[in-house]
Amino acid sequence: MLETTVVLTAEQLNATVVVFDFRHKMVVENITVPVRHGSGYWIFRSLAESDAVVTAREHKIRKSNLVYERNTEIKMGSTPTLQRTDQGHCRQV
Repeated sequence: MLETTVVLTAEQLNATVVVFDFRHKMVVENITVPVRHGSGYWIFRSLAESDAVVTAREHKIRKSNLVYERNTEIKMGSTPTLQRTDQGHCRQV
């Protein structure tokens, strides 16, 4: 189970995203990235690269009802890309 915290700047130009994994009790992602506004969504992307693995994530929050979706693509060498989608609902605090 993941808990995702998103803090948008007042102008909604940047977002700080923190993803916490309850099962492993660790922070999976902690980034500050630019925010795109498209088709009623806030959209923010991250890219993490190491020598062996490239992880690309896209976070989307629908503005009208705060539905959250995170798409992850993991590429390891010449193996096929692993794709994963997580969904949930946000609460405004």
